[in-house]
Amino acid sequence: MEPAEMKKTIRDILEAFNRKDLSTMFSFYADDVTYIRSEGTFKGKEEVKRYYTWVFSNWSDIKLIEKDIIVEGDRAALEFIQK
Repeated sequence: MEPAEMKKTIRDILEAFNRKDLSTMFSFYADDVTYIRSEGTFKGKEEVKRYYTWVFSNWSDIKLIEKDIIVEGDRAALEFIQK
């Protein structure tokens, strides 16, 4: 995937997060996703979905604002501000 396409994909996921649109978010995730957060490591779409459901139920007004997207080779990272 080209860097511009990777950045667009990350922005699409970020926009889906801010809409709390789990269906769109998970259309980008592999079935065997591993998601590492300070709250723990979540494996597979179902565990990650439970995590996001918990996040949205505890912080209903959460929004993430893009600060930077860094792309190196086949890896990318999103730097964001949480509001």
